[in-house]
Amino acid sequence: MPSMLPVIHEATVEPRWVDYNGHLTEFAYAWIFSDALTALFDRWDIAARYRERTGCTMYSLENHMVFRREAKLGTQLRVGYRLLDWDAKRLHVLLELYDPDGAAIALYEGLSIHVRQKAGEPPRSAPFPDDVQTRMADIHASFAAEPAPRRGASSISIRRPTATT
Repeated sequence: MPSMLPVIHEATVEPRWVDYNGHLTEFAYAWIFSDALTALFDRWDIAARYRERTGCTMYSLENHMVFRREAKLGTQLRVGYRLLDWDAKRLHVLLELYDPDGAAIALYEGLSIHVRQKAGEPPRSAPFPDDVQTRMADIHASFAAEPAPRRGASSISIRRPTATT
């Protein structure tokens, strides 16, 4: 079985997620990755309960999905995770979607920012509290010995052949 990241979420391809090509449709990949990211933030205690306690939450700044293989109706899926990087306000996360054999089907790379939501004020980015920064440092360090994961493109472009003269 191929090497997998630690699993944070599981899902089964549902009929409403299958498109006219007979495989998992694009919105469903995003749905699965969103559920996985919520589960991950919940595990790291920066999700709903954290927001209730602190008035702070996580917003997505940017994300990219790369599709590698198709998933058909009824396929059991698992999502693995890795904290690629972090700073006082941001998290750079990699999620990878696996089939039952552990083969990578899709990849999600996202950047999220810590935001303070205060009544009567617009949301503003804010540094993580010290305890969260310590936790993120520990989580990030836990991946240090692992080989760098295979990632998708950091930008989208159409590569064109160069002209030769």
